[in-house]
Amino acid sequence: MAYPTTAELVAESTVGELVSLTPEQQDALRDAAITAAENYTGQAFTDYDGEIEVEVEHGTEVYLPRRLRSFRSVTPVGGEPVDLTALRISDDGARIAWRPNIVGVGYYSQALFEVSGGDYLKEFPTGVLVIDGNWGWTNPPAAVRMALRFDMEDNALADANALTPSVNYARTMGLTRLSQGNLNVDLGPLPTLSPRVVRLLEAHVFLGRGGRLV
Repeated sequence: MAYPTTAELVAESTVGELVSLTPEQQDALRDAAITAAENYTGQAFTDYDGEIEVEVEHGTEVYLPRRLRSFRSVTPVGGEPVDLTALRISDDGARIAWRPNIVGVGYYSQALFEVSGGDYLKEFPTGVLVIDGNWGWTNPPAAVRMALRFDMEDNALADANALTPSVNYARTMGLTRLSQGNLNVDLGPLPTLSPRVVRLLEAHVFLGRGGRLV
């Protein structure tokens, strides 16, 4: 699934400064809101079904590049697939780790497991894992959807306070600078997220790291 459409977000708003904009201007604010939300949270709230390569540092956990809902296979590059029953996904989908008292394949690991009486925790070797699974979100969380609308409203209100037609047109055209007579305006990025938007997004900040789509 994708993010809500511009029309859906605008239909939920009662802010006249947003509702009265042209569809092109509203689209520009939606695109900017999505970019801002993804930059702040460190993740995209869209669905991906397939493989991602993840670089692994020697340790008991693997930090993922995006939220993982489920997996079909986990295979070290140049190695054999890992027994999925030996792995678990963290509650937030940001990491995979070995289950307690599960060793997996390998004589050396099994020997350590037996010597330790079952307390030995298997570690991932340094290298690359290919993880085939369901990633991201089937639908953006309700808080993220609301944050997108709030950000669109915030920026529509901000633009309405000065040079409204010119600023909106410039943003729609992708311009970063505007000049009118002796007045020069550096538009730059849209303003920083407002406190109400930040509050909605805080719970969805993603703490994984590394990886690339393949």
